[in-house]
Amino acid sequence: MAYITVWLVGDSTMADKEIKAYPETGWGMPFAYFFDSTVKVVNTAKNGRSTKSFIHEGRWDAVEKGMKGGDYVLIQFGHNDEVPTKATYTPPAEYEANLIRMVEAARSRKVVPVLITPVARRKFDAVGVIQETHAEYAAIVRRVASEHGVALIDLDKESLELLQRLGTEGSKALFNYLEPGEHPNYPDGRQDDTHFSELGARKMAEIVLRDLKKLKLGLEEHIGVNNKEGKRMTVAKDGSGDFRTVQAAFDAVPMNNQRPVTVYVRDGVYREKLHLDSTKRWVTLEGESRFGTILTYDEHTGMVNPQGDSVNTRNAYSCRISADDFCARNITFRNDAGFSAGQAVGVEARGTGLFSRVVGSWGIRISFF
Repeated sequence: MAYITVWLVGDSTMADKEIKAYPETGWGMPFAYFFDSTVKVVNTAKNGRSTKSFIHEGRWDAVEKGMKGGDYVLIQFGHNDEVPTKATYTPPAEYEANLIRMVEAARSRKVVPVLITPVARRKFDAVGVIQETHAEYAAIVRRVASEHGVALIDLDKESLELLQRLGTEGSKALFNYLEPGEHPNYPDGRQDDTHFSELGARKMAEIVLRDLKKLKLGLEEHIGVNNKEGKRMTVAKDGSGDFRTVQAAFDAVPMNNQRPVTVYVRDGVYREKLHLDSTKRWVTLEGESRFGTILTYDEHTGMVNPQGDSVNTRNAYSCRISADDFCARNITFRNDAGFSAGQAVGVEARGTGLFSRVVGSWGIRISFF
């Protein structure tokens, strides 16, 4: 089968991440899942790279050699080009020349180039107004796009608007903000206003996908889902939704799922032993309110479950997530066996991708928002 390849060329805000960096997520990671089977996304973006270092390391040459007619290349640099104290610093004139070089090389191979302005950093002033940190280099991208007739996605402008709508506190959810002890990769916590959380990467990918549809370059015909929430199912204990139980909604997600599915759970206490199996990826579980939507069960080590099996730590979970690319927000997971009951797991997450926090608890409530 002949694939259309979408090449992603850029820096850490776009890049695939190693497991040791999770939950830091580049927007290119969720982006790859929104296309039909005729499209292959190749993410060559790399942490710390500028246009200069990407070219000098031979990374652009490798992309050039791999591109073929009918492909697309999305180019987003700026974070590392614009900082004079970095070895990757690229003076404005050189930055412009590098962008033009990439555009011309793509066109010479009948590949469609798309220029993307550098995505915003999270920086607010004292009164809560988001600050522009890429003015000069974003302007260069816009100028090159205009003068050379290149498709443009103004991610700088659109991400600034999104951060302003969310405000100083709400916008933290889009970035790699972690409390001490919240994630084993960052035992001392993390406050990172540049790199995205799983949710932030998803939101930036949605902006890029929406703009690709508006640009009408042909690629929009291969975007497999709308870039909002995809399929949506509602769970309500009173029968007013699509399902009365969360597990019933999980069971309704198609096997080998490739499209975003949101399971929206209305307020209530749902006493269920939940499992989302590995064939049902790309699910977002969203509660009506953070402390009003509670998923709980009470199995713990040393007990015998209703099936007559002895419970150990491995199967004492209230909720097990085996699927990749799972996201939970605005919801409480709980194992209410009690502190004296022995080991009892609130959430066990085995998958990778959007939701990569592995949580064990001794009857402790764990909340995601």
